[in-house]
Amino acid sequence: MDSNSGSEDAVPDQDVLKSRAAEKMHGIIYTYKTHYKMGEVYEKVDRVIDYSVALLTGLLAVLLVWGAGKNEHLIGIAIITSLLSWASSVANLGVKSQKHYEAGDGYHSLFEDFRDYAKLEVPANDLSLSTKKKRFDELTQRRRDLKKHTPRTTNLWFGKVKESDVMSDVETDEEEMETLLGEISS
Repeated sequence: MDSNSGSEDAVPDQDVLKSRAAEKMHGIIYTYKTHYKMGEVYEKVDRVIDYSVALLTGLLAVLLVWGAGKNEHLIGIAIITSLLSWASSVANLGVKSQKHYEAGDGYHSLFEDFRDYAKLEVPANDLSLSTKKKRFDELTQRRRDLKKHTPRTTNLWFGKVKESDVMSDVETDEEEMETLLGEISS
């Protein structure tokens, strides 16, 4: 045994691996759903700002061409348009949205790999416990790496993700998820 050996290096039994995989999966679902929710909100706000700027710019152009507006109104529209345009540039919501969608995709892929691991690899009799532990550690490290390279989320956003949304995953319906978590943790 080397000096780094300890309880983490010990090979857990199959039931512990199942339980830990279930815990990780549940957390990963919340994380990828949160990133998707954040990406969606940023995208919608960005669109609203873009459409508003386009509409106000068009309105301003029409009013100027027709000479049909008071100077105060024209100046007001121009100021609002420039402020919206500036806010859009500073907030960079389109880029934020894309980064959160990409993070959601990464976590979704990790969830699917954990699900396959829990359903296929943990119960497999032809794999040793140390092989299963090594695979679990690889998936866990992948989660740590994702966390380092993805945008942060906050408790505010986690609160926006409902348990029913988590359990209504596209490829894992509520019954399947409950069964899977039940099988894994029991």
